Amino acid sequence: MEITKEALNREIERLDGKIAQELEQMKHYAEWILERIGDPESAVNYGFSRSIANTETTVREYLARREAFRDILSSMEKK
Repeated sequence: MEITKEALNREIERLDGKIAQELEQMKHYAEWILERIGDPESAVNYGFSRSIANTETTVREYLARREAFRDILSSMEKK
């Protein structure tokens, strides 16, 4: 199976969308935590912190995959 430039570009665009979506979710979690800092009535919820860490790992994987696709695309364009 041959990988085409178009397929690589589509995959890069798809990853860009996923990265943006994950970052938006991470922002939501962080805002939720920040809104409750200093509020003694607020219950501590460690789930959001874990979710941020998991999202960060996912984003790093997407970024690495996107960079690999860009490298492949770049090498294809040099030929």
